[in-house]
Amino acid sequence: MALLCCAHPIALYQASTAYVDGMVASLLSILVVATMRVARRPARSWGLAAITAGALLIGLKFTGLAYAAI
Repeated sequence: MALLCCAHPIALYQASTAYVDGMVASLLSILVVATMRVARRPARSWGLAAITAGALLIGLKFTGLAYAAI
């Protein structure tokens, strides 16, 4: 899963630009997976990953608040 989030084609393409949409997509993927893992079997590490990804998502782009809420 980490490889998929890090090797996201849009994130790789936009890494050298000022666009943040690729990073938003990667953080949203991490948030979804971590939330699903916490729902299946609660673990502190996955909860921390979900909270961190959500906080970074909200801080990265204002619309990240809407994405994280959904």
